[in-house]
This record gives sequence, structure tokens and C-alpha cells, in this order.
Amino acid sequence: RFNEAAGATRFEDYSGAAPQRSATCTSCPTAGVTSIMNQAVRFESGANTPLDLTDLTTFSMLNRGFTISMWINPAATSTSGAVLSLLHSDDGLFSLSLVRQASGNFVPRMVMSGQTWDASAWRSVLSGVWNHLVVRYNDNDRQVRFYINGALIYTRSSVNPLTVNSQMWVGGAPQGSAYILDDLRLYSRPLSTLDINRLAE
Repeated sequence: RFNEAAGATRFEDYSGAAPQRSATCTSCPTAGVTSIMNQAVRFESGANTPLDLTDLTTFSMLNRGFTISMWINPAATSTSGAVLSLLHSDDGLFSLSLVRQASGNFVPRMVMSGQTWDASAWRSVLSGVWNHLVVRYNDNDRQVRFYINGALIYTRSSVNPLTVNSQMWVGGAPQGSAYILDDLRLYSRPLSTLDINRLAE
């Protein structure tokens, strides 16, 4: 939930799962930022301040479906093609980011199992406001679905599951624009549409 105060270097896991999967950092994003829920973290433009999570095995994301959910508020930027790094693995085989479009809004970009694609659709992530973003992977039909504010906006088919363990990071890489992140959730199963809609409320 990122409810830690300013200056925090450790962010606790509130999921109740065992083992604890708290995030830590050495060069840290700004904590204690006002959020849509309580408090959040802010990744600054041009900064490299990653949060060290744990590995894919601990998150039970290998060889199975999963869901990633977050609230995000990206700052406006005039830089066309600016990339906001949200989540990525050490080996580069998995990542989730936002890419600025000519309209000034952002679309999700994902790297997974040897594929890279932009989830361009009728709805995008708006700058300067809170957006709820969900990525759901179903290993049964091998489809990745993207949801913004509870609405399905894009589907990618024929995506193989993650099979190689690697460390996971939030943020990192010099950011193309600042953004505020809150309520990051990782589930080791594909959530139902109803569950996703409830998270976006």
C-alpha cells in the first residue's frame, strides 16, 4: 500500500501472505506522497530509484496465470515516446511500463516470454489523474488482458508463461516522466472480471 512516511527505505507487505514480500531500496523513491487512498510513492523524472521486491518464484508467477494491479498517476511530459518503468525482472524477460503517445496520454507496454507489445486501444492512461491498471495473464488460454479503470482495453494472444526465475523490481531505469504509484498488488492467479472491477472502485 506504500503507506510509509517520507524517508522510508522499506515498504511493508500488507497482503498477509507468507513469507513476507516487503520491498526495500538504497536509492529510494519519495515516500509519504498524498494518494487516492492514503499515501503513495513518487518516482521522479530522470531518476533511477528502484524498489527491490523478491523473485518470481516467491510470487508464484512461474508456469501459471497471474494478475498485476496498481493505481498510477503519471505526470504530464512533452517528451514523445517517454517511457515510465513500472515493474521489471532482472533478466529483462518480463517488464511492464507506460509509453507516452502523441496525444500526451500513455499506453501500457509489456515484455513477456520473448514478445514485446503496446496495448494501444480506445482507452489510455491519462496524465495528472489517478488511473487503475490491471494486467491479467491466463495460462489456460495463454492470453494477456489489460484493464484500465475496470474496462477491458486490449487482449494479446499466444503468450507463453514465464518459466525462468528472476529478481523483480518496481521502478528503476531513468524515468521518462515522474509518476505516483499506490496499492500495487500481485496475485498468483488470473482474477475474475468482477474482482478486477472491485479493485478499480
